[in-house]
Amino acid sequence: MPLKNKIYSFSPFLIGIALLIAFFGTRGFFGNPKSKIIFSDGIGYYSYLPSNFIYHDQTYSFLEKASSNYYDSAPNPKLFEFRHEVNGRYVNQFFAGTALLMLPFFLLAHLLSIISGLPPDGFSLLYQYFIALGSIFYCWLGCVFLFKLLRRLTKRAGVSALSLTLIVFATNLYHYTLYEPAMSHVYSFMAIAGFLLFSFDYFNTLRPQKLLWAALFLGIILLIRPTNIIVLLLLPFVATSHPVLLSGIKHMFKNATWLFALLIVGLLSFIQLWLWHKQTGQWFIDSYAGQSFDFSQPHIMQVLSSYKKGFFLYTPLCAFSLIGLFWFLKNNRFMLFFALLFLSVAVYTISSWWCWWYGMSFGHRAFIDYYSLFAILLAFGFSLLKSPVTKIITIALCTFFLFLNQVQAYQYRYYILHWELMTEQKYKQVFLKTGKEYRGIFWKDNDTNAPAKDSVNANTQ
Repeated sequence: MPLKNKIYSFSPFLIGIALLIAFFGTRGFFGNPKSKIIFSDGIGYYSYLPSNFIYHDQTYSFLEKASSNYYDSAPNPKLFEFRHEVNGRYVNQFFAGTALLMLPFFLLAHLLSIISGLPPDGFSLLYQYFIALGSIFYCWLGCVFLFKLLRRLTKRAGVSALSLTLIVFATNLYHYTLYEPAMSHVYSFMAIAGFLLFSFDYFNTLRPQKLLWAALFLGIILLIRPTNIIVLLLLPFVATSHPVLLSGIKHMFKNATWLFALLIVGLLSFIQLWLWHKQTGQWFIDSYAGQSFDFSQPHIMQVLSSYKKGFFLYTPLCAFSLIGLFWFLKNNRFMLFFALLFLSVAVYTISSWWCWWYGMSFGHRAFIDYYSLFAILLAFGFSLLKSPVTKIITIALCTFFLFLNQVQAYQYRYYILHWELMTEQKYKQVFLKTGKEYRGIFWKDNDTNAPAKDSVNANTQ
């Protein structure tokens, strides 16, 4: 391997180090005892762990004490908004996959809390910090998977490293890794990257163990968010051609490997059924009762381009990445078809959720799960650049996208960008503004009362 490629191969490691430096640079090494790293919908995802491993309490009443000790001076009812009542018993509306991936970091924090004398209550300082470290770990792991996949597809280490770096630091993946680490998106990003990598490897090597790894990640994907089953539409894309796809399918059914793969997915899915039964006495429930999709009225334009929460407005890098579709138009129309099919289904599904702006969030967070595809498109888009002029323009644009994302992430953390009330006028008023005088500016206009930072996001699938 050439020296330059060896250096590029360290890009996931360097990204991980950069994220650690950014986290501790803003949070400090010891932090605030009431640091709210686990907050918002993240409390719901995380609460499976203290509920089952510390309190053995399926009603989540332990959150009353956590509320007064770590979130407010009095019990905060917003901490309980993830609970739904089923037959007189409470059920956590969120799926358990995020908690499953948090588990090693939770257990380590619990052990160290006992040893160090800190409260082993599930919410004290070490729990908060270890969940944050877990988020960084899974972002790094997702980067490892994605970099390998990019290398296999593009054969270019430099382009792969550049695309990976941009997809982390020039999108809201950065924010959700560091500042809302208990949310599910970084975990889905990692799992989908792993699924796509091992699926590619299976189709191109026909090795059974690769299929089993792909099945493991598919099971995790479904346990985190079942609607992400649409990633199966990308299997032809990573197979790269019709003959390779058919060969892989035929080989899978020649032996019992597919049965083991199905068993892996089934066992992981059973975890959720078991938890539902433990909480309510029923095996199958609708934990999102009263919240649903309306496929007859998708809000596609608002989701993609509105000032309220437009995906391409707040994450323009992903809009730019679509130039990669032209590479596939010229070179591989089989992959182009399935990339477009997946993007169409993803946009339509996300746009059909009852709360199409997905509540209190920076940018349109529902797309973070699928950033592996946008990274692939970006890498192939770079392959189209031939002349020095186009390369200079692209470098300038990508530098601006990275700068814009970092500024807007800062604005969001300091109440300059409002999470639900942005309009064209408001967006232009604070564009690239970071001064203290802009903090909370739209609450000063009496648009709404500033909610507490631990407020729960509008619940999402």
